Amino acid sequence: KNYLNLNYTFVGPSGNIGRAWVEASKTLGIKLTQVCPKGFEIDTSCKTFNISYSIDEAIVNSDIVLTDSVSESKEITFN
Repeated sequence: KNYLNLNYTFVGPSGNIGRAWVEASKTLGIKLTQVCPKGFEIDTSCKTFNISYSIDEAIVNSDIVLTDSVSESKEITFN
C-alpha cells in the first residue's frame, strides 16, 4: 500500500506530537483523525484532518494508529 493513501488515527491530546502529525497531514495530504475527549482537540483548519470522540468508531477505519502520552495532571480528565 502507498502510505499516502492510508488512514492515520492519532489518539492523544493537543500537543507537540499531535500538532506535528497535523503538519505532516497538511504537507503530505494524508488523512488524519484525532481521537480525544472534548476539550483536548488540536485546533486546525487542515482539510485532511478530522476529530472523533469515539475510539471505537475511529479505529474501525484506521490503517495506522499513533499515540502520545497524557500528563498526570490531565490524565483523569482525558480518560
